[in-house]
Amino acid sequence: MFPTLAELTVRREEVRYTDVRRSAVADSYGRFGEDFSEAHLEDFVRRRLLEAFPPVDSDRVVINVRRGDHYSDHTVRGLFALDVDAYLRVAVPRVLTQRPVSAVHVVSDGLDWCRARLGWIETEMQLPLSFATGAQGAAADLATVATARRLIVTNSTFSYWAGYVHDVLYPGTHADVWAPRFFSRGQDDWSAWQLNPRWSVVEDIPGGWNS
Repeated sequence: MFPTLAELTVRREEVRYTDVRRSAVADSYGRFGEDFSEAHLEDFVRRRLLEAFPPVDSDRVVINVRRGDHYSDHTVRGLFALDVDAYLRVAVPRVLTQRPVSAVHVVSDGLDWCRARLGWIETEMQLPLSFATGAQGAAADLATVATARRLIVTNSTFSYWAGYVHDVLYPGTHADVWAPRFFSRGQDDWSAWQLNPRWSVVEDIPGGWNS
């Protein structure tokens, strides 16, 4: 999907046993505006990623819900799980205060959960609601999320990269990306240091991030 990334990629057989391993979460070397500048990030997106994402003309809101091991693995769940339903019940109404929404589309690696839990968007908010099938794979899902003009993300690097691409595709619309302040309990303040400060951020939810 991204051919120019090959020159930045180290193959497994090139990694030596004695090479130092670093964790992006534990070492926190992905802090927006500290470990890299916004200009540096946008230049990377333009040179390495953007050709895979044609812009679209749609006023629907795309929601990217991360499930997977954030909820199925008890160790990972203890670090990253949040009450997604409570978060979206805060985020969706706030998106509506910006301007009208034509429809809502959900992309997720846990579509069964989303279909079972997010029907209130249609019944209570009176918004046309659809779900990605997932049949086309992760690359197609990423393209759907990244090219959305209006985006609600969860605490997922998949989501964050989609937001970064969005910012380059649609300059000046950073506030159309909504994200939770929470990222991981493995950090002292639990805060998502990857967020563009110009995004719209949900700082807290009823019951708190630990509910």
